[in-house]
Amino acid sequence: MGHVVTATYRGLVPPWPVLGGPIQLTAQRRSFELGERSDGQISFNAAEIDRSWVRAGSAWSIESTLYDEVWLGFVDDEDWPMDSGELDIPLVGIIEGLLQVEAGTFESFTNAGSVIRAGLVLAAGRSTGVFPGTIEDGPLLDSTIGGDTVADLIEAVEDLSNLYSRERVEETREGLNLFLDFGLMEFAKPVVLTRNEIIDGIYKLGRVPVSVSVFGPGAGFAGRPVASVGSDTRPSLSGSGRGGSKDDRRGIQPIAPDINSDIRRRWIGPAAGWHRPIIEEQDVAIDGLAQRRLAQLHRGTEELAVTLDMTKPVVQSLHVGDMIRVRVADWAEGYGPLSLDNVHVHAIDPHEEDGTMDAILWPHPHG
Repeated sequence: MGHVVTATYRGLVPPWPVLGGPIQLTAQRRSFELGERSDGQISFNAAEIDRSWVRAGSAWSIESTLYDEVWLGFVDDEDWPMDSGELDIPLVGIIEGLLQVEAGTFESFTNAGSVIRAGLVLAAGRSTGVFPGTIEDGPLLDSTIGGDTVADLIEAVEDLSNLYSRERVEETREGLNLFLDFGLMEFAKPVVLTRNEIIDGIYKLGRVPVSVSVFGPGAGFAGRPVASVGSDTRPSLSGSGRGGSKDDRRGIQPIAPDINSDIRRRWIGPAAGWHRPIIEEQDVAIDGLAQRRLAQLHRGTEELAVTLDMTKPVVQSLHVGDMIRVRVADWAEGYGPLSLDNVHVHAIDPHEEDGTMDAILWPHPHG
């Protein structure tokens, strides 16, 4: 269709200057997703490169004439098959490729964003070339938190805070600047997707999580403090310790009243909501953690998986984290119109070879 995707060899050290290419690819795969360690793959004619360009750890950027966001990956394994004419090179993204440096522990009552920022500053001091981007404070982490590596630390903070990380690349005259953003990653964009942009799609409605019980650390199961949050009127806390006391009988607050009312209409059978028990070994404030875990589980229970026409300017403007709207007058026979506001772009997979983009969209639970 005339849409070109190329790869550029960027060497082994920042600032990732152009050292080879760009090379036109025979195939490629890369993804942009919130809260995930990205990966990809590039394929090209072996005669077009120097063997040193595909040694493990080498950096390659992927650029497109159809999508303006640059993706950067690092050679994971170096495979050079006998009599090979075409090479398939697996790549890992920024978090996996550059943030496998030793981390440490951070003391209690530090907000989530401060821990992420400190971890990235630590990594930048070791010449990784990854810097703090847009970092939201997030909730206080009422625990000592750490990780073997900065990548593990980021994953632990995401898990405790119910927030996202996002890899981001900016082009400069010298090469590339690499950033990690952190927060809710919700950016309002005046975009409406209609049947004009949506080629195909599936609207999924999963079983709704109605409640979560978090069991804190203890000598035995009976001795663990427990905090519950959900859509009924049972007490939210029991047991002892930092999770609360037996006398603390606060009512459980639903995360989303609209979801709660729907649950009450279908309490039994396969459509009934489900309860999630969670064992937490860290010494944390489990009541706040229970709230965040339930909100986390609500994400993705309603999902729109779509294939979009990437030749449309509206589709080319999409990035993960965008908050958009969806309007389809006749989604399916017997279904009627699909009208969604505050839809979160969670993941994007561009496919320039056929001019399409796969996207995962999550309607906001309050929205």
